[in-house]
Amino acid sequence: MPGPGMSEKRSYLMSVFGTPSALTRWIINVSVAIAREVSADHTFIAAASLDDLRNSWAAKKSGSIIFHSDSPREELRRIFLKNNYPLVLVSEPLWRVACYCITTRQLDPILAARITTQSACTLSTLQDCAFIFRVSEANYQDRAVDLIEQLLNFYGIEASVSSLPGLLAEMRLADRPDMTVEESLSLLFPDYNHDAQYPRSSLAEDARFVLSQYEPLLRDLAPVEFIWPPTVCFKFEPEIAYLDGSVEMVGAARILIGGHSLCLPQGRWRARVFVEISENLSGNRLRSDVFAEDQVFATVTAVLPKSGLFYYDIDFECQDPFYPIIIQLAITEGAIEGWLTLREISIVNVDLYPRKSGRPVQAA
Repeated sequence: MPGPGMSEKRSYLMSVFGTPSALTRWIINVSVAIAREVSADHTFIAAASLDDLRNSWAAKKSGSIIFHSDSPREELRRIFLKNNYPLVLVSEPLWRVACYCITTRQLDPILAARITTQSACTLSTLQDCAFIFRVSEANYQDRAVDLIEQLLNFYGIEASVSSLPGLLAEMRLADRPDMTVEESLSLLFPDYNHDAQYPRSSLAEDARFVLSQYEPLLRDLAPVEFIWPPTVCFKFEPEIAYLDGSVEMVGAARILIGGHSLCLPQGRWRARVFVEISENLSGNRLRSDVFAEDQVFATVTAVLPKSGLFYYDIDFECQDPFYPIIIQLAITEGAIEGWLTLREISIVNVDLYPRKSGRPVQAA
């Protein structure tokens, strides 16, 4: 089909929701290039909240809108779901997303994993949208011009790729009609696919392990269980740092372990927290809270044994996956001796995997 002439310029809304990754960046660049060709003007808007969107919308130019969000908040997601606005949903393998964040945002692996889980959990709620165009690693070997052709059709633009020379030039496809999407990513973004070169470390391996459990989310599947290693939490003494071993209990009643960890999908969850105690000869009590933002979901208290490995269960509901979950452990009395070690946090969806809850018990 011939492209629209200069007198036929129209305005379009192109909504791109995607993980913070090279493939999402590529789709955004394609959408902006399309807008330059088919519209008199355009505005790019990136927003996480409805207020962000309103403020940017008020300042927009006439012409097409290219809207993007990698971690939309609940009120923003609700608008698209309620009104069935067409949207492009982009995802890449989550470790690759995390590595992209590490490189482009200068983040450590655990913080990158947190941002990646936030994106995966929030974007997963959009999969029920009536009009959705999915782009993922399954498209890596597609011809780039073919994928762009499909985007044009999805956006409702009556034009062919060949009729948009500015688009072909901007995406460096004019002389490369058979270039694949993956080849185009490598050409346009030198930082693409850098995960193979990312240096191995214990934090990186923990992040990779955690993210592998979130992979089903953007395939419209519901994970039943997540295993979080201790490194997703923080210790506060002698300074704030990722948890990397035992925490000394000596001192006043206080929080020993806490901080933002990772995000969870919407749903009802049961966290089983495995803790090991040693040298707690004088005894103490544990208080554990689960909360996100400023909302406390649940609290558990327990008498700590003198030594041994035990666990406790704590039930809560996650309504907005935008906010990272905080699992906080504190002692409620001053201590003159003792060590506490967080071994593991197992979190199950109680609607899909109803595991029996129980009071804290010392391991046999």
